Amino acid sequence: DAIKIGVRNDELVEFVDQGVSSRSRVRVVILRVNKRLKGRWIVKFGNGNKKLVHDEKGNDPMVVSTIITVFEVKRILIDSGSVIEVLFWEVYQKMGLKEQALSKASLLYGFANHPIEVKGSITFPVTLGDGEHTTMKYVHFFFVDYPMAHNVIFGKPIMRMAKMVVATFYMKIKFPTRTGVKFLRSNQ
Repeated sequence: DAIKIGVRNDELVEFVDQGVSSRSRVRVVILRVNKRLKGRWIVKFGNGNKKLVHDEKGNDPMVVSTIITVFEVKRILIDSGSVIEVLFWEVYQKMGLKEQALSKASLLYGFANHPIEVKGSITFPVTLGDGEHTTMKYVHFFFVDYPMAHNVIFGKPIMRMAKMVVATFYMKIKFPTRTGVKFLRSNQ
C-alpha cells in the first residue's frame, strides 16, 4: 500500500519486484526511486532528539542566537506568525551603525494593536549554524524603538528562505546547509 502511494505521489517510479531472500529469510522489495528526488534533503526528528520543553504545556517561546552581519545576537524570537523580521533599535545602536544607512519605512501595526513608528529598514546578512554547517541569507529587517524582551524577531520570510523546520516539541529548528542538515536549539 505504501509503495502504491509512493508511485502515485511520484516519489517512486515503479514497483519492480518482490520476493524472499534465501539468505536472511526476509521479504525483499526492490524499488526504483524517482531521480528528481535525489537532491532533496531529509529532516528527521526522532529518538535522538531530547525533549527540551521547559513547560509541559508547550508554551515556551522558541529563542535562538545567531550571527547578524558580524555580531552574535542573542534572544532572537522565532515567530511563525510574523510576516517581517524586526530588529529592535537598541540592538542596532549597540552594533554601532549609523541611522543614515537605513531606508525609510512606513508604520508597523500589530504590537498591542496600535501603530509603531519604524525607524527604517535595511538588509543584513544572517549566518545560521556554526562550523562547517552554515547557511547565509540576506534578510530585510525593520527597526523599531519599542521595549521588548527579545532583540530580534525572525518571522516567516527567513523561515521560508532558510527552509527552516521548527519543532516546538523538541525546541529545535532544523535547516539544510551545503554540508548537511544543521539545527539551532532554543536557548531561552
